[in-house]
Amino acid sequence: MNIDYKNFKKDLNSTIRIYLDEYDFFEVLQKESEFEKIYMNNYWSIKISMLSLFPHISVSFSFYSLTGEYCKPNILVDFLKIDKIELSDHFSEFSRREKDINDYKTQMMYVCECIDRFYKPLLNGQKKYSDYLKFEDQYK
Repeated sequence: MNIDYKNFKKDLNSTIRIYLDEYDFFEVLQKESEFEKIYMNNYWSIKISMLSLFPHISVSFSFYSLTGEYCKPNILVDFLKIDKIELSDHFSEFSRREKDINDYKTQMMYVCECIDRFYKPLLNGQKKYSDYLKFEDQYK
């Protein structure tokens, strides 16, 4: 896949990585794509990717357990009691404030804001993967 974007790692390091450092996340060194990075702390793993939404190319994030089990976004939203309208409104608000939402670095800034506003209980260990699993079992 040919993505015309040469600053992925540089932009990632100046936005998302700085934000995740506050929660003791470190970069997991592994053979990932040129446009994907995985970070981990004592509670969760987060994958930052430009390919997850293929065929759309944009910056996205996904949460995983420390052993690599994928957490379904819709279940995470319900698990964290995130108001879906508020989530949508937040994106609209951000898009109005940041004029170039198609810029990848701007999308990385949005990811930081979104995680900070809605997913912080995961970052700080207030909600753990074992809690997510219990919730997921009830969700079915």
